[in-house]
Amino acid sequence: MATAARNSGGVVLAQVKRLCSVGSLPSRQVGIPGAMVDCVVVVDEEDHDEYHPMSYTSRHDPVLSGEIKTPVEDVPKMPLNERKIIARRASMALKPGKVVNLGIG
Repeated sequence: MATAARNSGGVVLAQVKRLCSVGSLPSRQVGIPGAMVDCVVVVDEEDHDEYHPMSYTSRHDPVLSGEIKTPVEDVPKMPLNERKIIARRASMALKPGKVVNLGIG
């Protein structure tokens, strides 16, 4: 998205929870290279969780961000209904190595 915005003459804003020293983050945790960013906006700590949650249902979930893994035994089983059948059919259409965006927005 940042590349598309930059290439079409747009401005790239990076909204962050906090600033850190150069080189203090592992490169895999950096979402947008600094050269692509025109402006950095630091969100107030008290406003972050209320106005900028991770999803509609949770403020921060380390499982969703890949920080930790949930044991398979702890994941509740889905009831066999229309939703599960549709999800199974959709997963059968996926090919190895392909990426799917399951976003809500």
